[in-house]
Amino acid sequence: MHGQAYNWGAILEEVGVRHHHLYSELEAANFAALVRRFQHQNDAYATLSAYLIFGAAAVLGREQQASTDALGYHGRLNAKTKAVSLYFWAEEAIAHQQYQTAEGLLAPLLEAYPGDPSLNALVATSCFYSRELERGWAYLNKGIEADPKSKQLNSLLCRYLLSEGSLPQAADVASALLAIDPFEPVAFNTLSRVAPSGVSPALTERFEHRALEGSLGPITSAGMFFDLGRIYEAKGEFDRAFDAVKSGNACMQSIPSVTGQMFDANRDYEAFKKQAALFDMLEPCSLPTGLTPVFIVGLPRTGSTLLDQALSAHPSTVSLGEDDIMPRIIQEAEALLKEGRLTDAQRRLRVWKAQFADHARRMAQNISKTNAPLRYVVDKMLGNSRHLGFLAKLFPEAVFINSCRDLRDVGLSVYFSPLHRANTYATDQRAIGDFMALEAKVMSHWATQGLVVEAVQYETLVDAFEPTLRRVMDHIGMTWHDDCLKFHKLQRPVYTYSAHQVRKKLYRQSVARWRHYEKQLQPLITRLEASGLVEKSDTVVAFNGGRQKVPSQLSY
Repeated sequence: MHGQAYNWGAILEEVGVRHHHLYSELEAANFAALVRRFQHQNDAYATLSAYLIFGAAAVLGREQQASTDALGYHGRLNAKTKAVSLYFWAEEAIAHQQYQTAEGLLAPLLEAYPGDPSLNALVATSCFYSRELERGWAYLNKGIEADPKSKQLNSLLCRYLLSEGSLPQAADVASALLAIDPFEPVAFNTLSRVAPSGVSPALTERFEHRALEGSLGPITSAGMFFDLGRIYEAKGEFDRAFDAVKSGNACMQSIPSVTGQMFDANRDYEAFKKQAALFDMLEPCSLPTGLTPVFIVGLPRTGSTLLDQALSAHPSTVSLGEDDIMPRIIQEAEALLKEGRLTDAQRRLRVWKAQFADHARRMAQNISKTNAPLRYVVDKMLGNSRHLGFLAKLFPEAVFINSCRDLRDVGLSVYFSPLHRANTYATDQRAIGDFMALEAKVMSHWATQGLVVEAVQYETLVDAFEPTLRRVMDHIGMTWHDDCLKFHKLQRPVYTYSAHQVRKKLYRQSVARWRHYEKQLQPLITRLEASGLVEKSDTVVAFNGGRQKVPSQLSY
């Protein structure tokens, strides 16, 4: 294998770091507790596996003195052990979404071993999750050139192609990958997303047996079960689909960082009110940027990616997708206000607003559409629904859109989707219902504050796409452009779970999908009825306070 420095995986397996009794604490991101434990026991350097875990906890937890100690000891190691330490820490940094840290750890390794396929794969993985596919392609191609049959690299290639909308190519790579490894989960996931009804019974049975074996980790097993659910549903086997997804959610609940964590809607609402009160102290920022931010908020699985894709096809618009720029700004603003530094926070509004505009313009430069001037920026971080008060202060010119859908379809889709494990509500039907009730309370709060939030109903969007989209664009102030009707042809990376769906022409098979599972969804439906969000007469209460009559029977 050209350019391979070390067999990284084999060395780490030999060291046994992921079998260490404290590795689960690292997985659960208990960095400070791990550092204290090692310092108290004074055994951080007793074995290499202990040192790897201590160093990861120190670096990722940003424990300054512990990091100094760990890196100081690092200088005493031989070249091979130094390299393996950096490699392991980089892997863990990516697992904990610290992508800049990961690339910083990998930099000296890439300098020493520029052609190493595993190192290039890690950087390409970091680029994927930090949404820098254009930069990541160079590392991905370099790695594949060195090792064309690498499972790691070809799995990543499937992800890149799916995100960019190259669905046939992704399916081809997945098929080739299964020839290398008949049990490669990413290949199975790719085929189940691109053409679920076309997955053969033999392949489906093979992966079902693999998922049921219990020898895989909970995340991998969960992914396989969700893929099986998608395949069985596409073939009309709804009972088998639900059973598979139920097993997938049980796996998600067994992840160490999730086990024992319960979603608490009352606690979350109290935290929301405290934060909203902090941001109420700010005055609106009048800095002109020449851009109109459009924030799409609401529940997941409501068609928000479809709306985002359609608006993004406009030549004067760029989409940030689910970018983390606003969460980072919000976190910084909240910290200042909690410290009582209102003047500093008020002054920083102009800086944050300029940062947002600069970020949007950089994103627009990377997307080749037309030479039309950038005027609109779509941000689809749905959780921004919690922060509309702050966003209205930062961007008085902003437009807010609430993506809505029949809540029974939303609940079903959430339950059938492998959402990130941080969404602790997503694996339990009753908790999903509680989360929806919380979202309704949040949106009602903003209505009492006089914020204008335009509701867009998914069912209306798919039934009357052009007139609904025209209404939304009129509300935003955008001039109509026919490209918005060709959303499925838009060439831009999509990183959400809907990446494969928005590449297809408009379809309405997802409308009233819940009726296939009405019996199994009773815990969710009962919760929604108790919250007043769904009535037995099939009336759904939308988050904007209105009601929409949903017919008892809808065509599929």
